[in-house]
Amino acid sequence: TVNALSSATINWYSGHEVQATVFYVHDTSKEAQIDTGTDFNAQGSSGEIFDESSGWFERGLLFGQLRGEHTFDDLVLSWRGSVAQSTRDAPYERSLRRYINDDGVPAYQVANSYDIRFSDLTDDIKGIGGDAEYTIELSDSREAVLSGGFDVSSTEREYNFYAFRFAGGNSISEDIQIQRPDFLFSPDNIDPQRFVLQEITTPNDSYEGQLDVYAAYVEGDIEWTDFIQSTLGLRYEEAQQTVNTFDRFGNEGAGAVDLENDYLLPSLTFTWNFAEDLQLRLGYSQTIARPQFRELALSNYFDPESERSYRGNNGLVDTELTNYDARLEYYLGPNEFITIAGFYKELENPIEEIQYSTSTFVFETTFINSPKAELFGGEFEYRTLFEFPFDNSFFNDRDGRFSINYTYTSSEVQADENDQVFDPISRSLRDASFFGLDGSDLQGTPENILNAQFGWESDVEQLTLLVGWVDDRILQRGIDLPGAALPDIIEDPGIQLDLVYNRDFEVVGREFTLGLSGRNLLDEAHEEYQISEGELGRTEFNTYDRGQTFSVSLTAKF
Repeated sequence: TVNALSSATINWYSGHEVQATVFYVHDTSKEAQIDTGTDFNAQGSSGEIFDESSGWFERGLLFGQLRGEHTFDDLVLSWRGSVAQSTRDAPYERSLRRYINDDGVPAYQVANSYDIRFSDLTDDIKGIGGDAEYTIELSDSREAVLSGGFDVSSTEREYNFYAFRFAGGNSISEDIQIQRPDFLFSPDNIDPQRFVLQEITTPNDSYEGQLDVYAAYVEGDIEWTDFIQSTLGLRYEEAQQTVNTFDRFGNEGAGAVDLENDYLLPSLTFTWNFAEDLQLRLGYSQTIARPQFRELALSNYFDPESERSYRGNNGLVDTELTNYDARLEYYLGPNEFITIAGFYKELENPIEEIQYSTSTFVFETTFINSPKAELFGGEFEYRTLFEFPFDNSFFNDRDGRFSINYTYTSSEVQADENDQVFDPISRSLRDASFFGLDGSDLQGTPENILNAQFGWESDVEQLTLLVGWVDDRILQRGIDLPGAALPDIIEDPGIQLDLVYNRDFEVVGREFTLGLSGRNLLDEAHEEYQISEGELGRTEFNTYDRGQTFSVSLTAKF
């Protein structure tokens, strides 16, 4: 990993500043993985599989920004311009499936089970913007701030994908089947009677995407009295998003995307300090969420983290959200507060992940726009910095820290009788009832989330115990295709318990930092399962032990 940051600032007169910033990061990783387990659809009597995969990944980001701020009494003008390029290069991803034979040895028993992929992605982003802010004194203790601005951005993406497969292998002898991969696919075995390297080309392998956004806003922040304040804003946004697929010969693919929309998005926040330590906030806003390029392109891509194959849906549209929230904040002291909040959201055309079977027990993930969804819930948060109730030198030198946050969410997808959904399989509109959406939870939304931290901090050390719990949630929807019904995939993240410790010390005048950490101390497993009606009940879909991670680091400062 290589990181670099450079910044230069010029100030002149009073309140005039120009700053230039350049940031660069580049990281490279090589990953190798072996998966073993049981698949009821696997070859042989044992049903045991032996999957090997490896990949080389290079990621880079180069970002440059020039910004300025100029103050003229009650008027503040600011401007900015930036360019950035991010890249991802995966030049040699391999995946090989073998089965455990009767002797307990991995063997290449089924043809066409060794794939190689090459891909690269480049994002170029440009943006300019400006803001103006004018302050009006309403009294000695109250003021109104009027502001407005604009923002223009352009994002261009190019994604190239090439795939190959070693075809054949049905008739190789057993002594060759059990050879390790580099011997199995050595030049000696490249022969029409054994293996032939084939390119797998489709018209939708690669894609180009562009998103241009033009936005402007006005806002007023007014203190009506010493304890009542409101902020009213209005944002206009116009955007065009295009995606076009092609193969490596330049032939155009199917499913071109051309989304062009404009929105007028209001927002309102009301704050009432009705007591010295109590504050009530009420909020209303309208926002949007656009589908990502990879969610729109019909290109296939493989996520090495989740080991899932994805394909976009060119029929997706923007998600429109209406948000209402109320928050009561109670400040018990300078380092202690309690917050109680409630929220309600309406979503038009929320984007959800669904999984379908491309062939027998071969799965792919894509996306749909559900007709609409509603969410409501509440949040509780408490945070404090305290002194330990122990009178000894160890605890007297340390401040205790404790925080807890709990969120409850109830979600429901609503699909009326006449609602239709763009089906990514047939690429046509179908009745929403086909997807079984009405009354179900929103994909990716758990009912309960709890996060807590406890520890201490001093001038030279910090210890933090972190606890996180996320309730069961729909990870991906299934499609009820005739003869291939797929129940929803449910994820149970479980309880995450981590411990982090850092200590500063000096040796011969040099500053050092010792770091210790332990992750997943409870050894919780990653669980994904499906629930079927009848005797089958729960079926494990992608469940495995995550294991525990312990690390030690030593940092020297020069």
